[in-house]
Amino acid sequence: MLMTAARLAPATLVATPQYSQMIWAIGFGYLFFNDHVDLPMAFGIVLIICSGLLTLIRERKRHVPLPAAVASGDAQSPLATTPVEGDAQAPTR
Repeated sequence: MLMTAARLAPATLVATPQYSQMIWAIGFGYLFFNDHVDLPMAFGIVLIICSGLLTLIRERKRHVPLPAAVASGDAQSPLATTPVEGDAQAPTR
């Protein structure tokens, strides 16, 4: 699902919820490997999450338009990485 979201939605909207991976990694580390969150790790986590959230908030306040998605919702539409017809550098499949 994350790959589909990254393909269909602007990166600024996908990146912020993607930080939940950090929470899952900490939870699995605690459950399976008996890891504990120490002070430097907690500081890094807070720093990363706050920087992403502040960037999102700043862009919304400035009314910066979101970048276009890589692909549209139409499954038949070509991706941005699909070579253009007549392109001499088109890779072969």
